Amino acid sequence: MDVPASSVFYGLAIALNTGFGMVYLTKPRFMPYHQAAVETDWDLLPKGVRILILALMRVAASAMLAWSLMAGSALVIGLHLQSHWMAWLMPASGAIISLGSLYAMLSVARNTPGRPPLWTFPVGMGLLVAGLV
Repeated sequence: MDVPASSVFYGLAIALNTGFGMVYLTKPRFMPYHQAAVETDWDLLPKGVRILILALMRVAASAMLAWSLMAGSALVIGLHLQSHWMAWLMPASGAIISLGSLYAMLSVARNTPGRPPLWTFPVGMGLLVAGLV
């Protein structure tokens, strides 16, 4: 079976999202840009703040992994059924999680010394748009 180019682009978007989700799910401490944002070393943060930051990272990871599972399932089912509905589901649902992430990253970048990975937004959205086209 030939794999449509859209499936390749969507697959890459899913892989990117899954990778970030797994990193956020498994990290035992915040990311370097989080440290720059709070201007404090992880070990110097109060225990409650460390717990809260890890909890928020796990929530973000769960959302990323949930989208990846949904998108991967939609991709496989859509290919099997030769359905075009998934072509709209991928960018629409991906845009929701991407825009929410972009808002959070821009807030950190504008208001703190932290430099989150803003490149993920144009790359992820580019893959979704390429898949749609």
